[in-house]
Amino acid sequence: MLHIVDVVFTRLSGVLAVAGHAQNLMLNVHQHRTVYDVIRELQKACVVFRLHTPTLEFWEREVIAEIDETDETVVAAPLREQAISDGTVTFTF
Repeated sequence: MLHIVDVVFTRLSGVLAVAGHAQNLMLNVHQHRTVYDVIRELQKACVVFRLHTPTLEFWEREVIAEIDETDETVVAAPLREQAISDGTVTFTF
């Protein structure tokens, strides 16, 4: 079964979208695997990464290239629409 996956960074989780942060955050020290490595792998697997505009303003920094969309409406209308869709399998906010 095919699923569309969106990852939305809001407020504090938005630090993962800040250039330089995810690259230095190790998930597995022995494998030298960072959060940024996982983000890049997921994007190659067609996961869409979004960043809520107020989050961008909160961190006041450049974001990583893997962020597909930066928009104030990222969190509001599209997620509400997805939440009530019959095709939504899992919805976490």
